[in-house]
Amino acid sequence: MSKVREKKQRRKLRHDVRAMGTLEVVIIIAALLALAILFNTQIRAFADRAFQLVFNDSRIVDVLD
Repeated sequence: MSKVREKKQRRKLRHDVRAMGTLEVVIIIAALLALAILFNTQIRAFADRAFQLVFNDSRIVDVLD
């Protein structure tokens, strides 16, 4: 095998590995978006409870007065 052909094969292999990494990232993002869409109401309810707990706490208002 010639050195030129070996270099081309190594370059192609590196490109394939990078493309595979990109594909994995795209699949992970798609899965996260699908989970967010499926559990939209639960995520919003959790966020609402958390914000109410943090911002509607009367103890904080009493300390500031």
